[in-house]
Amino acid sequence: MGINTDSIELLIKIFKKDKLDENLYKAFMGTKGVREFLSHEKIMGRPVSIRDFKGEIKRAVENSDYEDGYGFYVFKNNLGRIEEDIKDIKRSVNPIIKEAKRKVYKVVPKSMPISTDIKLYWGGMDGGFTLKRREIYINYRRYFGNREEFIKILSHEMYHARKISIKNRGKFLLGTILKENRLLYKTVGRIVEEGLALIVQHGPDLKKDDITETLTKSNLVLVREEFNILNDVLWDIKAGEGSVKVKYLNIYVIGYFIISLIYKERGIGSLNHWTVDLNYRRIIKEYVEICNKKGISPNIEGAIIRWILKERGI
Repeated sequence: MGINTDSIELLIKIFKKDKLDENLYKAFMGTKGVREFLSHEKIMGRPVSIRDFKGEIKRAVENSDYEDGYGFYVFKNNLGRIEEDIKDIKRSVNPIIKEAKRKVYKVVPKSMPISTDIKLYWGGMDGGFTLKRREIYINYRRYFGNREEFIKILSHEMYHARKISIKNRGKFLLGTILKENRLLYKTVGRIVEEGLALIVQHGPDLKKDDITETLTKSNLVLVREEFNILNDVLWDIKAGEGSVKVKYLNIYVIGYFIISLIYKERGIGSLNHWTVDLNYRRIIKEYVEICNKKGISPNIEGAIIRWILKERGI
């Protein structure tokens, strides 16, 4: 396992020139990091025009005062710092990966392998993303010069890249044949998955706001509002529909709230219902039981809870 820095190293070469070098630009656009970043943006509903993308790079290279939408001007203004940081990452790749894995295995059973390719890219809103549990992409714009946060986001994405047994993957896929179950996974399953990845990244007590601002101390205080949106989304799914409200839902805040509570009250073992088995219903059951025992509201409506937990095998 290594860290591929090709796209960033080509950007360094591009920004060392006064004019956009077409050959360097072509090589940059051909890197896996850039290709998958552009594909990811399209999937997330933020399609990128290649013509505009090139224009932004060109203007950032050739105009010292231009501030583009992808943050290439930040790259240009920190060129020396970035060049040194990339050299340091390449020198320190083994201890970086070792420390990220150490964080992951505080939550994930050591019997679950993590073997993935890691590539850096530049731009966009996200901290990173994982493809098919095999490839990790990190938005270097968010983390250059910040080794602690870089390792933390690596550990987050490594959680997503854990190797799940064929048996459990098969059971999960069979369970999502029905449209209702697929829609439930896209909401509740994602909430649980991201909540666990955030526990790996930040621990059960959030000491510092996430750099991407998807998880902050202030939006945890307002988690009740997120649960209200979640209830509306789940009612729509129960009615056999998708929900337009899901785009307003902060799954990271809800996921972290639910998973951190289970972690503190029942430990890691209970979380293996998802980490190992991909059974989000068991996670919700654990969460509701803890809330009932503590005399606090789970913030999910009772009828919705009964509907989620009605399946056999819980």
